[in-house]
Order: sequence, then structure tokens, then C-alpha cells
Amino acid sequence: MTTESTLHSEVRTSSPVSLSSLHLGILWFGAAVSLAEIITGTLYSSMSTGSAVLAILAGHLIGAVAFYAVGWISWKEDKDAIAIADSSLGNAGVRIFALINALQLLGWTAVMILAGAEGLKAAAAATGLQISLPRARLITGLLLLVWTAAGFRGMRNLNIAAVTLLFILSVLWAVKLFMLPGPAGQEANTAPAFGGMLELAVIMPLSWLPLVGDYTRNAGKGRRGVSAAALGYFIGSCAMYLLGLLSILKVPDAGPVASMLLAGLGPGAALVVLLSTVTTGFLDVHSAGVSLRLVFPRLGQRTTPLLMGLSGLALALAVPGGWYEHFLYALGSVFAPFFGVIFCRRLFFSSSPPSISDVLLGFGAWAAGLAGYYVLLPQGFPLGVSVPALIISMISYYLLQKGAALWTQKH
Repeated sequence: MTTESTLHSEVRTSSPVSLSSLHLGILWFGAAVSLAEIITGTLYSSMSTGSAVLAILAGHLIGAVAFYAVGWISWKEDKDAIAIADSSLGNAGVRIFALINALQLLGWTAVMILAGAEGLKAAAAATGLQISLPRARLITGLLLLVWTAAGFRGMRNLNIAAVTLLFILSVLWAVKLFMLPGPAGQEANTAPAFGGMLELAVIMPLSWLPLVGDYTRNAGKGRRGVSAAALGYFIGSCAMYLLGLLSILKVPDAGPVASMLLAGLGPGAALVVLLSTVTTGFLDVHSAGVSLRLVFPRLGQRTTPLLMGLSGLALALAVPGGWYEHFLYALGSVFAPFFGVIFCRRLFFSSSPPSISDVLLGFGAWAAGLAGYYVLLPQGFPLGVSVPALIISMISYYLLQKGAALWTQKH
């Protein structure tokens, strides 16, 4: 039980924008309600239903532990997610990874606008309203910019209203799917490797590690706020995976939008597409701005996220499709070993400013984790790739530090 004195020490009043535990929970629940999560959930249809549910829940639980840990460190040190690397990889490490993070988030913003626009176009066409794809991209991108311009203070009520509506529509969709007669013979005969499917669930919360601290550092109450963020994301993401699985089992060969329309959701399908794109995309745009300001501190706090949102919209309008997604996945792969180094430093070594040798050893351990990631990737490792890469970088950092200390003693 949390004592009164401990609770008092976990209340922060100095932050200019304090987020309540309820807002953080809703914010991260809304982040999880996305087409990406639903589409990923459909990939589990080739497993038995029991194994699919187990892989989804276990994978999210593993990822949520790391999600909570990073969120807690950011709150405790009052630093943005990438900035907590300063005691492991120095200021140079913070700037390098902040730039990579800003670049990948800019790309993902464009991908989200593209996916949202395609869903909006299909949903609108089914209700008799014709919208061209460029116009759908423009509508989606402009709504995202409105959300971004509202900022933390303005988006609180907007987000609560949007997430409440998304929750109601999702429940309605699920109920309608349950009422549909499902095709016979749904159990799979050739199940994929459990580890690979576990990785698909682990990777989703891990993909938010470079962002979560940008929001939990503003929690009014540390432990409660970070727990609410982790729990909100866990519940929302698991629900969307399971909704995707239910959708593909009931309406095989139909994407999420087609499934919603076949279930009779009508115009609600367009609302789900638009609102889910905006509530998730807002986090990408805001954190892209936070990371870019770590590299260029003179950039404005309110204008930089807008600049990143505009750039994402311009990219979505200029590029015909998400051909650069593989490049974005490659950028994202650097963060599992990155946080492995941070965890190891926090758990086993001093949190004081690192020496040059500490920084070099940190980059060496990160490189070992990254190499492990790409060695294991084609092997179909039972635990997936991200968690082993994180562990490899932790072990490498520990061994390198111990080896360096031993060498120093002997010389």
C-alpha cells in the first residue's frame, strides 16, 4: 500500500501542463484504437483461437512492463523519453536517437494519414459519398493539425469525447460481429510459430517506448499516472487485436473498413477511421516535435509539432504509397537495444553523468543488440526479435562495464 508520505512525493506541481491519471489512461487507450492494431489482430486468424488469445495477451503483458519502466523513468527524472539516455549515452546519444525518432515519426505520420484516407474514402463511398483519395488525405491531415494546434490543454476534452465515441462504436461493431453467422471450419490446420505471433504483440507496446515518456513526465501523480497510461494502452491494444481477430473470423477476406460496413456500421465506419487516425497520430506528431527540439532547442514548443504535422501531410500528399515503410521499420529497430542499454545502466550502475568510456561502451552494447536483432530476424526465434535484442544489449553493456572495471584495476 502506498503510504501518505510516499504518495506526496509522487505528486508533481511544477509541470506547466499536468495530466491527470484519467487523462493519461484515456490518451493511451485512444492511441491503441487504430487501424494498425486491428489489422495486426487479423493476422492471428491462422492460429487456433485459444493460442491466438494467449499470444496477444502474453505479448502485450511483456511489452507493457517495458512501457511502464520507461514511463516511470521519464516521470521520475522529469525528462522526455529520449532524453533519459543522457546518463547512458551522453548528450551525443540523445541527439542522434532523437533525430532518428523524429525522422521515423514523421514517416509514420504520413503512413497514418495515407491509411486513414484510404479507409475514409472506402467508408464514404459505401454511404454514397464520393471523396477522391487526395481530398481524403487532405481532410485527414487537416483534422490531425487541428488536434495538434489544440495542444495538451485543448485536446483533453476533444480526446475524451473522441475516445468515448470510438469505444461506443467499437463495442457496437463487436456486438454486430458476434451476431453474424460465422463460416464453418474456422480452426486453423497449419498454425504459425507461436514465437513469431508473440513478437507481433510485444512489438506494439515496444514501438511506443520512444514516445511514452513525453507524456508520463507530465503526470500529476507519478505511479498512478504511469500505471494508468500503461493499463490504458494494454486494454485498448488487446481489445483492438481481439476485435481484428473476431472480424476476420466472422468476415473472412474483408479488411476492417469492409467488415464494419458489412456489419452495418454505416457512417460510423468513417468516424472510426477518422478519429482513430487523429487520436493516434497526435501522439506521433507531438513526440516528433519533442524529439526535434532535443536536437534543435531553439525551435518553438507549440510550432514544432505543427511543423512536423504539416511535413507529414505534405509527404502523404506527395508520395503515392507507403513504399518507405520498410525503411521506417529499420529505423524503429534501433530502439529495443537502445532502451536495453538504458535499463542496464539504471539497474546495475550509477546514474551519474557518464564518462567518455561509458558512452563508448553504451554504443558498443547498443550495436551488439542491433546486430543480434538482424541475426535473429530470419531465424524465427521463439521469443520474437525485439525482446532478445533488448536483453542482448543489456547483457553486453553489463559485461563491457565489468570488463572495463577489471582492466582498470589491473592497469
